[in-house]
Amino acid sequence: MLDLIAKTKSYAAVVNDRNVADATEMFAEDIKCSDPLVSDLTPKSAVVDFYRQQFELPIERFEFIPRNVIQQGNTTVMEFDMVVENKTLKGVDVIEWKDGLIVNLRAYLNGEVPAE
Repeated sequence: MLDLIAKTKSYAAVVNDRNVADATEMFAEDIKCSDPLVSDLTPKSAVVDFYRQQFELPIERFEFIPRNVIQQGNTTVMEFDMVVENKTLKGVDVIEWKDGLIVNLRAYLNGEVPAE
């Protein structure tokens, strides 16, 4: 059985580093992604483009800090803090995995992401 908690923490590190190439390797071709900015974004190429746009924003301070990660079957849930400039948001990612790749990612935040 795959250690999906470790894979989820690896995903958090990829987001913290804003590394599009490594994020791309974690996504299944049929990934579906939803967060406060997009809903049911698919396929992989569209999700990668979205991540690239977000990762390339001219943000001076960005931190993605995983807090708690739990697993139930092929789903992990990660609580996190996300620091954007001088604002700290709290959120949860619900990640569904298949064959070690992310097939569904739903992100929830407690506030608005600061404008660029």
